[in-house]
Amino acid sequence: MALLLPIAFTLGVWWLSTGLVLRAIQPSANRQREAMAAASLLLLLGMAGVVVTRDLVTPLGAYVAFVSAVLVWAWQEVAFLLGLVTGPNREPCPPVLGWHRCCCCLAWLG
Repeated sequence: MALLLPIAFTLGVWWLSTGLVLRAIQPSANRQREAMAAASLLLLLGMAGVVVTRDLVTPLGAYVAFVSAVLVWAWQEVAFLLGLVTGPNREPCPPVLGWHRCCCCLAWLG
């Protein structure tokens, strides 16, 4: 029973944050700028949480550190999915490259 609360908390926070990130980047909302601004504020909150909890060795410290790390992750994910950091390459793959560009595992083949 003692392990059920941390597992449920972790799964709940992870799936809720994933859903919120996907909701924030919906193209129909046309609010990418607002989504990135909100994510940036959450990034600052997450970074502050990581700094505050770096020396805490209590269960509460673990919970706060996990939520803080998820906030940092959410910023990176929103920025990536909006195409602001590296973004998806939307150009079609040239036929000459084949799998060399489309599958990073085979890129080393030359």
